[in-house]
Amino acid sequence: MLSSYSVIAGKIAEKNELITAVVILAVIAALATAAFIVIRITKAPIYGLISKIIASVCFMLIATVGVYMAVPYYIMEGTEAALLIPLGLVFGLIGDIVLDARRAHPDFLRQYTWTGMLSFVCGHVIYVLAVFLIAQNLGNKDGGNFTTTQWIISTVVSAVVGIIVGVAIVIVSEKTMNAKFGEFKIISICYGGLLIFFTVLTIFFAVYNPRFIILAVAMVLFLASDAVLSQMYFVEGKGEDKILVAANHGLYYSAQILIACFLFVLAITA
Repeated sequence: MLSSYSVIAGKIAEKNELITAVVILAVIAALATAAFIVIRITKAPIYGLISKIIASVCFMLIATVGVYMAVPYYIMEGTEAALLIPLGLVFGLIGDIVLDARRAHPDFLRQYTWTGMLSFVCGHVIYVLAVFLIAQNLGNKDGGNFTTTQWIISTVVSAVVGIIVGVAIVIVSEKTMNAKFGEFKIISICYGGLLIFFTVLTIFFAVYNPRFIILAVAMVLFLASDAVLSQMYFVEGKGEDKILVAANHGLYYSAQILIACFLFVLAITA
Protein backbone atom coordinates (compact mmCIF):
# COMPACT_ATOMS: atom_id res chain seq x y z
CA MET A 1 0.00 0.00 0.00
CA LEU A 2 2.80 2.43 0.89
CA SER A 3 4.54 1.73 -2.41
CA SER A 4 1.26 2.46 -4.23
CA TYR A 5 1.02 5.85 -2.53
CA SER A 6 4.64 6.78 -3.35
CA VAL A 7 4.30 5.78 -7.02
CA ILE A 8 1.02 7.67 -7.38
CA ALA A 9 2.49 10.74 -5.66
CA GLY A 10 5.29 10.77 -8.21
CA LYS A 11 2.82 10.59 -11.10
CA ILE A 12 0.72 13.43 -9.69
CA ALA A 13 3.72 15.76 -9.69
CA GLU A 14 3.97 15.38 -13.49
CA LYS A 15 0.38 16.45 -14.27
CA ASN A 16 0.28 20.18 -13.41
CA GLU A 17 -2.08 21.04 -16.27
CA LEU A 18 -4.69 18.50 -15.17
CA ILE A 19 -4.37 19.51 -11.53
CA THR A 20 -4.83 23.20 -12.32
CA ALA A 21 -7.91 22.48 -14.45
CA VAL A 22 -9.66 20.32 -11.87
CA VAL A 23 -8.97 22.77 -9.02
CA ILE A 24 -10.35 25.76 -10.98
CA LEU A 25 -13.44 23.84 -12.13
CA ALA A 26 -14.11 22.42 -8.66
CA VAL A 27 -13.97 25.90 -7.12
CA ILE A 28 -16.40 27.26 -9.74
CA ALA A 29 -18.77 24.34 -9.11
CA ALA A 30 -18.56 24.85 -5.34
CA LEU A 31 -19.37 28.56 -5.66
CA ALA A 32 -22.31 27.81 -7.98
CA THR A 33 -23.57 25.26 -5.46
CA ALA A 34 -23.36 27.73 -2.57
CA ALA A 35 -25.25 30.34 -4.60
CA PHE A 36 -27.91 27.79 -5.53
CA ILE A 37 -28.48 26.74 -1.91
CA VAL A 38 -29.01 30.37 -0.85
CA ILE A 39 -31.44 30.97 -3.73
CA ARG A 40 -33.22 27.64 -3.13
CA ILE A 41 -33.93 28.59 0.50
CA THR A 42 -34.81 32.26 0.01
CA LYS A 43 -36.43 32.62 -3.42
CA ALA A 44 -39.44 31.31 -5.35
CA PRO A 45 -39.31 27.73 -6.76
CA ILE A 46 -38.61 28.83 -10.35
CA TYR A 47 -35.45 30.71 -9.31
CA GLY A 48 -34.30 27.74 -7.28
CA LEU A 49 -34.82 25.47 -10.28
CA ILE A 50 -32.87 27.75 -12.62
CA SER A 51 -29.95 28.09 -10.19
CA LYS A 52 -30.00 24.32 -9.66
CA ILE A 53 -29.62 23.74 -13.39
CA ILE A 54 -26.62 26.10 -13.43
CA ALA A 55 -25.00 24.31 -10.46
CA SER A 56 -25.62 20.94 -12.12
CA VAL A 57 -24.09 22.12 -15.38
CA CYS A 58 -20.95 23.01 -13.41
CA PHE A 59 -20.28 19.45 -12.26
CA MET A 60 -21.06 18.25 -15.77
CA LEU A 61 -18.47 20.78 -17.01
CA ILE A 62 -15.87 19.15 -14.75
CA ALA A 63 -16.71 15.77 -16.24
CA THR A 64 -16.69 17.06 -19.82
CA VAL A 65 -13.33 18.80 -19.49
CA GLY A 66 -11.98 15.82 -17.57
CA VAL A 67 -12.89 13.43 -20.36
CA TYR A 68 -11.49 15.78 -23.02
CA MET A 69 -8.15 16.14 -21.26
CA ALA A 70 -7.85 12.61 -19.90
CA VAL A 71 -8.77 10.27 -22.78
CA PRO A 72 -5.11 9.59 -23.72
CA TYR A 73 -4.37 8.55 -20.15
CA TYR A 74 -7.44 6.29 -20.01
CA ILE A 75 -6.27 4.53 -23.15
CA MET A 76 -2.79 4.15 -21.70
CA GLU A 77 -4.13 2.69 -18.45
CA GLY A 78 -6.92 0.60 -19.96
CA THR A 79 -9.55 2.56 -18.01
CA GLU A 80 -11.73 3.68 -20.91
CA ALA A 81 -14.73 2.59 -18.84
CA ALA A 82 -14.32 5.91 -17.03
CA LEU A 83 -16.12 7.41 -20.03
CA LEU A 84 -19.32 5.89 -18.63
CA ILE A 85 -19.18 8.10 -15.54
CA PRO A 86 -20.37 11.28 -17.32
CA LEU A 87 -23.43 9.31 -18.44
CA GLY A 88 -24.14 8.47 -14.82
CA LEU A 89 -23.78 12.14 -13.95
CA VAL A 90 -26.30 13.04 -16.67
CA PHE A 91 -28.87 10.71 -15.11
CA GLY A 92 -28.13 12.34 -11.74
CA LEU A 93 -28.60 15.78 -13.25
CA ILE A 94 -31.93 14.77 -14.79
CA GLY A 95 -33.13 13.10 -11.61
CA ASP A 96 -32.22 16.02 -9.38
CA ILE A 97 -33.81 18.65 -11.61
CA VAL A 98 -36.99 16.59 -12.02
CA LEU A 99 -37.28 16.05 -8.26
CA ASP A 100 -36.85 19.75 -7.58
CA ALA A 101 -39.49 20.56 -10.20
CA ARG A 102 -42.00 19.08 -7.75
CA ARG A 103 -42.01 22.42 -5.94
CA ALA A 104 -43.01 24.34 -9.05
CA HIS A 105 -45.58 21.76 -10.21
CA PRO A 106 -47.06 20.07 -7.11
CA ASP A 107 -49.91 18.60 -9.19
CA PHE A 108 -47.39 16.25 -10.81
CA LEU A 109 -45.63 15.29 -7.57
CA ARG A 110 -46.12 11.54 -8.07
CA GLN A 111 -44.84 11.54 -11.66
CA TYR A 112 -41.83 13.70 -10.83
CA THR A 113 -40.91 11.52 -7.86
CA TRP A 114 -41.01 8.29 -9.86
CA THR A 115 -39.05 9.81 -12.75
CA GLY A 116 -36.43 11.30 -10.47
CA MET A 117 -35.89 8.16 -8.42
CA LEU A 118 -35.69 5.91 -11.49
CA SER A 119 -33.20 8.32 -13.06
CA PHE A 120 -30.95 8.05 -10.00
CA VAL A 121 -31.24 4.26 -10.06
CA CYS A 122 -30.06 4.25 -13.70
CA GLY A 123 -27.20 6.59 -12.83
CA HIS A 124 -25.93 4.38 -10.01
CA VAL A 125 -26.20 1.21 -12.10
CA ILE A 126 -23.94 2.93 -14.64
CA TYR A 127 -21.52 3.97 -11.88
CA VAL A 128 -21.33 0.39 -10.59
CA LEU A 129 -20.66 -0.97 -14.08
CA ALA A 130 -18.00 1.67 -14.76
CA VAL A 131 -16.19 1.11 -11.47
CA PHE A 132 -16.18 -2.68 -11.84
CA LEU A 133 -14.65 -2.32 -15.31
CA ILE A 134 -12.11 0.27 -14.12
CA ALA A 135 -11.12 -1.89 -11.16
CA GLN A 136 -10.82 -4.95 -13.38
CA ASN A 137 -8.38 -3.20 -15.72
CA LEU A 138 -6.60 -1.07 -13.16
CA GLY A 139 -6.68 -3.23 -10.08
CA ASN A 140 -3.98 -2.52 -7.58
CA LYS A 141 -1.80 -1.62 -10.57
CA ASP A 142 1.25 -0.58 -8.60
CA GLY A 143 1.33 -3.76 -6.56
CA GLY A 144 -0.59 -6.40 -8.53
CA ASN A 145 -4.22 -6.78 -9.60
CA PHE A 146 -7.04 -7.38 -7.13
CA THR A 147 -7.01 -10.99 -6.01
CA THR A 148 -9.98 -13.29 -6.47
CA THR A 149 -10.48 -13.23 -2.71
CA GLN A 150 -10.59 -9.42 -2.71
CA TRP A 151 -13.19 -9.42 -5.49
CA ILE A 152 -15.39 -11.97 -3.72
CA ILE A 153 -15.16 -10.37 -0.27
CA SER A 154 -15.77 -6.82 -1.48
CA THR A 155 -18.72 -7.76 -3.73
CA VAL A 156 -20.45 -10.21 -1.38
CA VAL A 157 -20.03 -8.14 1.78
CA SER A 158 -21.18 -4.98 -0.03
CA ALA A 159 -24.26 -6.76 -1.40
CA VAL A 160 -25.21 -8.25 1.98
CA VAL A 161 -24.78 -4.92 3.75
CA GLY A 162 -26.77 -3.15 1.02
CA ILE A 163 -29.71 -5.55 1.29
CA ILE A 164 -29.87 -5.65 5.09
CA VAL A 165 -29.29 -1.95 5.74
CA GLY A 166 -31.49 -0.87 2.82
CA VAL A 167 -34.48 -2.73 4.29
CA ALA A 168 -33.64 -1.76 7.88
CA ILE A 169 -33.47 1.97 7.14
CA VAL A 170 -36.98 2.02 5.67
CA ILE A 171 -38.43 -0.02 8.54
CA VAL A 172 -36.70 2.08 11.21
CA SER A 173 -37.75 5.31 9.48
CA GLU A 174 -41.38 4.18 9.52
CA LYS A 175 -41.30 3.23 13.18
CA THR A 176 -39.16 6.01 14.66
CA MET A 177 -39.92 9.00 12.42
CA ASN A 178 -43.37 7.99 11.20
CA ALA A 179 -42.13 8.10 7.61
CA LYS A 180 -44.79 7.38 5.01
CA PHE A 181 -43.25 5.87 1.87
CA GLY A 182 -46.53 4.72 0.34
CA GLU A 183 -46.12 3.52 -3.24
CA PHE A 184 -42.42 4.49 -3.13
CA LYS A 185 -41.53 1.96 -0.42
CA ILE A 186 -40.20 -0.78 -2.71
CA ILE A 187 -38.18 1.54 -4.93
CA SER A 188 -36.83 3.31 -1.82
CA ILE A 189 -35.58 -0.04 -0.50
CA CYS A 190 -34.09 -1.00 -3.87
CA TYR A 191 -32.44 2.36 -4.46
CA GLY A 192 -31.20 2.60 -0.88
CA GLY A 193 -29.78 -0.90 -1.06
CA LEU A 194 -28.04 -0.14 -4.37
CA LEU A 195 -26.56 3.07 -2.99
CA ILE A 196 -25.33 1.37 0.19
CA PHE A 197 -23.89 -1.52 -1.84
CA PHE A 198 -21.94 0.86 -4.06
CA THR A 199 -20.74 2.96 -1.13
CA VAL A 200 -19.35 -0.07 0.72
CA LEU A 201 -17.85 -1.40 -2.52
CA THR A 202 -15.97 1.84 -3.22
CA ILE A 203 -14.63 1.82 0.34
CA PHE A 204 -13.25 -1.68 -0.25
CA PHE A 205 -11.71 -0.57 -3.54
CA ALA A 206 -10.18 2.49 -1.84
CA VAL A 207 -8.50 0.19 0.67
CA TYR A 208 -7.10 -1.91 -2.17
CA ASN A 209 -6.08 1.06 -4.33
CA PRO A 210 -5.82 4.73 -3.19
CA ARG A 211 -7.04 5.98 -6.59
CA PHE A 212 -10.57 5.10 -5.46
CA ILE A 213 -10.45 7.18 -2.25
CA ILE A 214 -12.08 10.27 -3.77
CA LEU A 215 -14.89 8.11 -5.18
CA ALA A 216 -15.45 6.44 -1.82
CA VAL A 217 -15.69 9.83 -0.12
CA ALA A 218 -18.14 10.95 -2.82
CA MET A 219 -20.39 7.95 -2.21
CA VAL A 220 -20.41 8.47 1.55
CA LEU A 221 -21.56 12.05 0.92
CA PHE A 222 -24.15 10.82 -1.60
CA LEU A 223 -25.51 8.34 0.92
CA ALA A 224 -25.74 11.02 3.59
CA SER A 225 -27.50 13.32 1.13
CA ASP A 226 -30.16 10.73 0.33
CA ALA A 227 -30.65 9.97 4.04
CA VAL A 228 -31.53 13.64 4.50
CA LEU A 229 -33.65 13.69 1.33
CA SER A 230 -35.76 10.74 2.50
CA GLN A 231 -36.75 12.74 5.58
CA MET A 232 -37.72 15.71 3.41
CA TYR A 233 -39.88 13.56 1.12
CA PHE A 234 -41.42 11.00 3.44
CA VAL A 235 -41.57 12.57 6.93
CA GLU A 236 -44.45 15.01 7.32
CA GLY A 237 -43.48 18.64 7.90
CA LYS A 238 -39.85 18.22 6.83
CA GLY A 239 -40.16 19.05 3.11
CA GLU A 240 -39.07 22.68 3.32
CA ASP A 241 -37.00 22.57 6.50
CA LYS A 242 -34.20 25.02 5.66
CA ILE A 243 -31.50 23.12 7.53
CA LEU A 244 -32.40 19.87 5.78
CA VAL A 245 -32.60 21.61 2.39
CA ALA A 246 -29.12 23.12 2.84
CA ALA A 247 -27.65 19.85 4.16
CA ASN A 248 -29.18 17.75 1.40
CA HIS A 249 -27.98 19.92 -1.46
CA GLY A 250 -24.59 20.65 0.09
CA LEU A 251 -23.90 16.93 0.49
CA TYR A 252 -25.35 16.01 -2.90
CA TYR A 253 -23.41 18.55 -4.95
CA SER A 254 -20.20 17.82 -3.04
CA ALA A 255 -20.66 14.16 -3.99
CA GLN A 256 -21.31 14.89 -7.67
CA ILE A 257 -18.35 17.26 -7.88
CA LEU A 258 -16.06 14.60 -6.39
CA ILE A 259 -17.42 11.92 -8.75
CA ALA A 260 -16.62 14.23 -11.67
CA CYS A 261 -13.16 14.91 -10.20
CA PHE A 262 -12.56 11.13 -10.10
CA LEU A 263 -12.21 11.36 -13.89
CA PHE A 264 -9.23 13.65 -13.36
CA VAL A 265 -7.77 11.49 -10.60
CA LEU A 266 -7.57 8.49 -12.91
CA ALA A 267 -5.66 10.56 -15.44
CA ILE A 268 -3.47 12.44 -12.95
CA THR A 269 -2.32 9.18 -11.38
CA ALA A 270 -1.82 7.37 -14.71
